[in-house]
Amino acid sequence: MNEIEHSARVQLLFRDVNERIRSLGEELLSLGGDDEIEIVCECVRSSCATRIAVTAATYNHVRERPRCFLVVPGHERLDVERVVEQHGSHLVVEKDEGLLERATAGRTTVAEAGYLGPER
Repeated sequence: MNEIEHSARVQLLFRDVNERIRSLGEELLSLGGDDEIEIVCECVRSSCATRIAVTAATYNHVRERPRCFLVVPGHERLDVERVVEQHGSHLVVEKDEGLLERATAGRTTVAEAGYLGPER
């Protein structure tokens, strides 16, 4: 796997983490669209743990676009993604569809790709 495909896998890992955070938050707090949630930056840096506060509505809007990720300004990688939205605390970046397909290599979840272990 090359560096570009690895960067896409890292972003998919952070997306999966954030999906789990959101799911847990919805179950415990019954989040509404204006409620803020704190997520992990979905940038390509595997060591990044920067948190971003966004509304549940914003988060869900970005998740409707599978090629898009929420990142902290300055964490975007213009050689592998493009900025499609700019906000104060975060950017929305979009990956090339072909790159994401290669990064997942036919697997449907990051866990299946070997990053989070087996689903529990």
